[in-house]
Amino acid sequence: MKKTFIMYLDESGSFKKDKDSVKRGKNPSLIGGVLFEENNFTLNHINQIIGTESIHCTEDKDVEKQFQRFMQINANNVQLILFQNTECIWILDNNLTYLNIMTEGIIKTLTYLKQKYGDILLKVLIANRVDTTANLPKMESVVQKDVYIKRLQEKLILSSLDKQIKKDDWQIEKASAREDKRLMIADIVCNTFYMRNLKFPKPMQEEITKIYQDKNKTIIFSVLESFAEKEFTKYLLENRLGEAVSLLCQRKDENFIADKMRLVQEKLLIMTRSEIELQYRFIATRIENFIEINNDFTGCIMFLKNLLKYFLPKLKNIEEIQELTSKLNLDINFYLITAYSHTGNIKEIEDCLQTCDKEIENLSNNWESINYQMKYQNRKIVHYSNLFEFTYSLNSCKDLVKKCKGIKSVLELCYEDKKPIKYEELAKALGNLVQIYTFLLRSNQAYYIEAKQASDEAIEEFEYLEDKKRQYLYRCALETEANNYDNALAFLFQSVGLTKDQKLENLVKKLEESSSYTLMQYIRLMAEGKLAGWQKADTMAQVIFRSPLLNSKNHFSPKHPYEIISWKWATYLMETGNTKAAIEKYDMALSFGFEEDSTLNMIGFAIELEKYSYLLKYNIANQLNSVKKSLQKHYQKISQNFKNNIFETIDFEKVDSQYYFALSRKITY
Repeated sequence: MKKTFIMYLDESGSFKKDKDSVKRGKNPSLIGGVLFEENNFTLNHINQIIGTESIHCTEDKDVEKQFQRFMQINANNVQLILFQNTECIWILDNNLTYLNIMTEGIIKTLTYLKQKYGDILLKVLIANRVDTTANLPKMESVVQKDVYIKRLQEKLILSSLDKQIKKDDWQIEKASAREDKRLMIADIVCNTFYMRNLKFPKPMQEEITKIYQDKNKTIIFSVLESFAEKEFTKYLLENRLGEAVSLLCQRKDENFIADKMRLVQEKLLIMTRSEIELQYRFIATRIENFIEINNDFTGCIMFLKNLLKYFLPKLKNIEEIQELTSKLNLDINFYLITAYSHTGNIKEIEDCLQTCDKEIENLSNNWESINYQMKYQNRKIVHYSNLFEFTYSLNSCKDLVKKCKGIKSVLELCYEDKKPIKYEELAKALGNLVQIYTFLLRSNQAYYIEAKQASDEAIEEFEYLEDKKRQYLYRCALETEANNYDNALAFLFQSVGLTKDQKLENLVKKLEESSSYTLMQYIRLMAEGKLAGWQKADTMAQVIFRSPLLNSKNHFSPKHPYEIISWKWATYLMETGNTKAAIEKYDMALSFGFEEDSTLNMIGFAIELEKYSYLLKYNIANQLNSVKKSLQKHYQKISQNFKNNIFETIDFEKVDSQYYFALSRKITY
């Protein structure tokens, strides 16, 4: 006889920015509720739990009552059920993501029930869905019931074709979660799981977690795993190995990666060297997408580590391509150095450099190998600049520029074409030289002429406009350090594609669509100009303060260069006497300036020194003692982590604000 099961489902989360939410310690969006055999959980049971209230957990502040209701649900003859998107996969928009999670979840539930009970009927009640992808009036934003049910039914039919699930195995209905008490039950289950680590006190958290970890009580489906498996199989069948490897190495499930990588190795064994190189190009493009477009350095590091741990060993087992494997190992470590530089991880970069030193020695003496060595030298220079070892960096960079110019002159002999030769590694080396000079300029203005020349050459050497725009930003920083504030502003205009005669409002409008580094240079120029008495600094401040850029926390992120933006904003505010607001900005900057073994330690210390100097200057006595203790603790930390401690010996007994301000100026940001 056919068994009938009931499932009530609601949702928690936006189904849109799950990767960002997970980074901030939240859970990914999910669908959840209860599953039970018909008649085991009646409307009478539901009324006893919900009562006469209309419940919506997102708005409910009574945590104790929500917990009690959750425990009452759990005490009934039901199973809690959750459909999770643990991979945080986003499918075009939040509605389609939700639709795919719902479909996969129902299919997995049907499969589970049919395997256990044979012939079954599953009746599913889901909540009305609100379309948050467009700015519609509230009443118009509810997705039309008949349209949505048809879309869901269509996906269910198509998805179940290969799983021996028939149309009469399931029924779907929709209702309002604001009105239907059955869906309020689902809302309690869903929200309790989604917010368990953020909303509830620890004793409740532990009790909730215990229930969700009980496999007899809770069914949890990671619903898009099957999607990943299908895509992997499809890529492999179509000989799209690069895409298959990229899909695997973006996952956190190491057992899945290891298992599927065996199939990758079978493909590798029958491929030629050139075919493997071609497939690697796709992987390299994916890495560059992480770094250049998404700025997702955490995701990139995981991807690269998985490549080194699971993909590269499969290549090392193929005798005929050992040199290619060495080059790919170098390439992946180059990318890791870049990603670690952005996150400030010192130790990890040192490990990568050791690997690269060994691999460089194994390369043949040919043009490609020479180019790898130039790339490597550029990355090493950036690393040692980040460690504030500027004497080493300057000498190394000058030497690299000389070598690259020699290589370029050889290349020019090979071409009779009148079109000028551009050599990217020379352009990068010149760009690095400009940044090193910019850091050194505060202590020695004599470097300006050489720095300006290097900047002109870098701008000329880069071929693409985007690269030139980055060099205009570097030039803005250089001119700011040289106290040429009008020149700095002109280059800032150029960096966003504007001319210097346009209005500041146009520049600020462009900042809204530019990188955070452009905003950093604007605020830095504003602050440095204010310190020097440059009249346009106040005008810059008036314009930027009217824009949404500095008026929303959504524009700030706990990563470089936002600590610089907050720092220089604080400097400007202190110079205008707005001490309360300035201290808030210093504290915002310091909240992510002391990560362990990070180059941010040194920047954070400079920020704290400047804050202390202004506390002394304005005699803000209630904070002086705590900031002084914090400075002493952080000084000890950077002395241990940095071989070249540019602050040297500090006398913390001094009460001279200028002494601490001068020390903070040793970090040229």
